[in-house]
Amino acid sequence: AAGVSLLAFGNPLFSLLIGFGNCLPALAACTWLNRTRGDRPLFDGPGGLVAFLAVPVLLSPMLSATAGTLAALLGGASLGEAAISAWTSWWVGDAMGVLLVAPPLVLMAAPGATALLRRRWATALGLVAGGTLLLTAMAVLEPLWLREGGRFALFCLILTAGLRLGLLGTSLYTLMIAAGLTLMTARGLGPFAATDYHTSFATLLAALSILAVAGLAIATVMATLRRVMLAEREA
Repeated sequence: AAGVSLLAFGNPLFSLLIGFGNCLPALAACTWLNRTRGDRPLFDGPGGLVAFLAVPVLLSPMLSATAGTLAALLGGASLGEAAISAWTSWWVGDAMGVLLVAPPLVLMAAPGATALLRRRWATALGLVAGGTLLLTAMAVLEPLWLREGGRFALFCLILTAGLRLGLLGTSLYTLMIAAGLTLMTARGLGPFAATDYHTSFATLLAALSILAVAGLAIATVMATLRRVMLAEREA
């Protein structure tokens, strides 16, 4: 990030602050999680999910937003009253990135992470096909009932993934849906497209946050239940 900023703007101080701001949230979140969670997996139950949402998703991106805004001000940008808006946009963007991208990366590193997905590959393929068809229909067709009903259908698909595909499958599926919706909205298509660019992405990010949290919550509960049932069988 620092190198790209230096090539783009030619300001060393601005570039260093941008690079530092990008590294600081991850460092702060990892340090806090190591001290509070220890060797326990991050998504080992509701407590782990709450810890993930509270610190890596909500709190640590505030550091990058602050560093980025300060970098812009020190770099000569005249933000004025728009400084708060810039900080908020930076924070929301980084928080959504963590919420959508971090869970698959963390979960793929766990031993046996893909075991449930391999056993339920038919369900996974069905959900991928259903999600692809629904996103395509929402992008191509214009009826109001499809736009409104499509949002509810997406929510149902995410919940189904949470019930059937485990944490890794749910996080990957949510990321796929988020990528499709973002591409559609950027091209002015789909249920979140509006005449105003900022309104479009504000509603999109709100919807994606609900989908991602709901999917992770359901998947976490199901993973906890599976561990309890397995422990009872072994006992």
